[in-house]
Amino acid sequence: MMSTWRFVQPVDTLSLRGNKLFGAAGAFGESHFPPKPSVLAGAFRSLLLAQAGDQIEGFTQGQRLADAELDRILGTPSEPGDFVLRGAFPACKGTDGRVRLLLPLPADLLVFEESGETVVRPLEPQVLSNGILASTPAGLPKVAVLRQSEAAKPESGWLLSQDGIAAYLAGQTVLPAHLVKQADLWAREARVGIGLSRESRTAEDGKLFTVEHTVPRQPEHDGLAVGLAVNLAGTGKRLPEEGFIRLGGDGRAASIAAMTAPGLQVPLERIRQTRRFKLVLTAPGLFPGGWLPHGLNARLVCAAVPRFEVVSGWDLAAWAPKDAERAVPAGAVYWFEDFDGDPGKLAEWVAGGLWGENPDSQRRAEGYNRAWLGAW
Repeated sequence: MMSTWRFVQPVDTLSLRGNKLFGAAGAFGESHFPPKPSVLAGAFRSLLLAQAGDQIEGFTQGQRLADAELDRILGTPSEPGDFVLRGAFPACKGTDGRVRLLLPLPADLLVFEESGETVVRPLEPQVLSNGILASTPAGLPKVAVLRQSEAAKPESGWLLSQDGIAAYLAGQTVLPAHLVKQADLWAREARVGIGLSRESRTAEDGKLFTVEHTVPRQPEHDGLAVGLAVNLAGTGKRLPEEGFIRLGGDGRAASIAAMTAPGLQVPLERIRQTRRFKLVLTAPGLFPGGWLPHGLNARLVCAAVPRFEVVSGWDLAAWAPKDAERAVPAGAVYWFEDFDGDPGKLAEWVAGGLWGENPDSQRRAEGYNRAWLGAW
């Protein structure tokens, strides 16, 4: 299925709240950037649905759209059509108009400050010596080991540049020059609000609350625009090349513009030669086995899996919260050996999402279970 890319640039700030309850007096709405893929999927599906504005009410009730092409793209709220979000990444747009992807650090890369210098250290799959006990995923023969002479706490808040992503996927060394400090690209800002009465539209007593906003760096600083690079498939020719979408809490405005695909290469020949590879999740993973992906014709030997997170959301059609599900966070890494098959077909399968025979059609359309294939 052909895909297309759009660069999403906030007009002002964004309110991208998580799954915590929000609405009581004194509540604090924490912001998350980049947002969950379902936030972007909902924004773009709404943009497409607006082309059949007189049928929105029927669509929320499960009726098919009269426009055959839009119906094929969007389907119904419970049974989505061809529309699929294939990826959503932090990104920067330079003065040359080129958009460059960024990636939060995968779980097998750690950054340390040593003697005033930044050092990147990878985790390496190793077989532990007899008698050594470790908290590792059950049944895997290898453990992701950090090799360094002294104990130290890794630094957080780093991103991989697009050149760093290319080096990582190719199995090459990631250098400090490939790192970008997250704090240099966006910040968080707390804003105080007050609840309003639905009837009188006046302020209610004791209803003060605080909402955290994400504040991306704007082009006036040095010509660098910070936003999101979004990869979509199944939209046909109905997706505008430019315009605006409503994004996140309060439906704040963000512009969209067509962008060139980043052109990251899958190391097929190296996978064919070594018969091994690794997968890094680029979106939260919802797996029947908990942390374990399935459907791969290879032997899983090691995994670096951060603590589970909870994925939920709000169903606009049903006007109700979605079920809360435990998910493997983006950035989790899985190492595989003894691959027996065609690397090209493996790459195609991974590009379609890590789903089994009976995928959750709604979560699949929203962009979950997405991963990149890399050399090991």
